Amino acid sequence: METQDIPLSPDMLRYAERLIGQAVTIESVETSLLKGGYVAKAVYRHRLTVRAMDGTTAELSVVAKQCAAAEVHIMRHLMDMLQASALPALITASTSDDAKGPGHSWVVSPFYEGQVLTFADPMPDEVIRSLAHVHAVLAEVRGAAWTWTFNADHMRRTLDKAIEAVSAAALFRHTTPDHADWYARLHNLRHSCVLFEVSDALEKTLTHGDMHPGNIIRQAAGHPVIIDWGNVCLAPPPLDLANIIRIDSPLWAVYLDAYRRAGGEIDEASLRQGYYWARVATGLQYLPWIAANRPTAPAMLSQILEAEATLRMLSMA
Repeated sequence: METQDIPLSPDMLRYAERLIGQAVTIESVETSLLKGGYVAKAVYRHRLTVRAMDGTTAELSVVAKQCAAAEVHIMRHLMDMLQASALPALITASTSDDAKGPGHSWVVSPFYEGQVLTFADPMPDEVIRSLAHVHAVLAEVRGAAWTWTFNADHMRRTLDKAIEAVSAAALFRHTTPDHADWYARLHNLRHSCVLFEVSDALEKTLTHGDMHPGNIIRQAAGHPVIIDWGNVCLAPPPLDLANIIRIDSPLWAVYLDAYRRAGGEIDEASLRQGYYWARVATGLQYLPWIAANRPTAPAMLSQILEAEATLRMLSMA
């Protein structure tokens, strides 16, 4: 089935009827192509006009996204977590496990209209509680063969890509007088035994994998939704925290409380170690884009190097 045809499926019709509260017919569908995002092949917005049995008409929108099979799997897991209020809904989906990349798998979810958060916006408590719930409940799915694992090998690949990108970034060289020194310090992380040892040693759970404010939408009524689960992976839970909250902030306490309430057991020393590991990991993930497009690469490099130094200190304690 093509994503353009999904809104006419029985699941789509039932979704419209739940919203309207009575039987409906779909009168028209207007389709537009949205930005594909990090791993999606294609994302469509479908605007549906429906007519109810009482003769009234209404409009509603959904998003149909071609994706990797892993995104379908994680969305189905999220549907069971009714206590986590910031998770997206799943209307219908289909999975093809022939390949892990985007292809014949797809998901359909509501179109969440609202404000995309920025780093200047306060992070809603509901987002942190929902992530804690996901991490605690899905810690049992450690052997998920349908997704990848952020282990030492992946950390090495991520570091190598960052080193290569920084070396090739003309903007970084032109805007950073001491770029050679920054590059040398980044390159030296290849010798950081603790970084790779911790990548394998830390307990892992299913994570969003690309958690930043741009993947959070605050709807008109103020309710936040975490979108774009296409980079789901098995990783230490702080991978989803290090880019949106500070350790020991009030939101850190919100996370710990919500994790325990969801049935998770926390080793706070390991979680703290995981936070600084994640500050390195997320920094390396986003550094290639920043080095090529923003003059702020030194700030991201500082984050990476300071977090790795803290990780070494914690490992020696």
